[in-house]
Amino acid sequence: MRHNQDAAVAAVTVADDARSALLADLLGQVAGCFPRRETRQCCGQMVRGLVMQLDDHNCWTIAEAAGHRGPHRLQHLLSRAVWNDQQVLDIASAGAVSHLDDGKGS
Repeated sequence: MRHNQDAAVAAVTVADDARSALLADLLGQVAGCFPRRETRQCCGQMVRGLVMQLDDHNCWTIAEAAGHRGPHRLQHLLSRAVWNDQQVLDIASAGAVSHLDDGKGS
């Protein structure tokens, strides 16, 4: 029984490492879409929060998971921050298509 648990933990760790590497690569590709470092960091926190297993995904729960006191930074990202959202969308969708086309997405 212990062997099966160890194997399951190892599989989850590998999957988490692969997801983290993929996310880091994507955030690196879109870094130029953000004129401010703070906005780029907030975007990374938002995306990481969206892929977390939370009871609910909103600015409050994601902010709490990221260690913020409140949702204000994430709300600012979504409503007032300056960044090229269309370019982020284009890069992310091209990356997803490429990832799936390589057969790595299955």
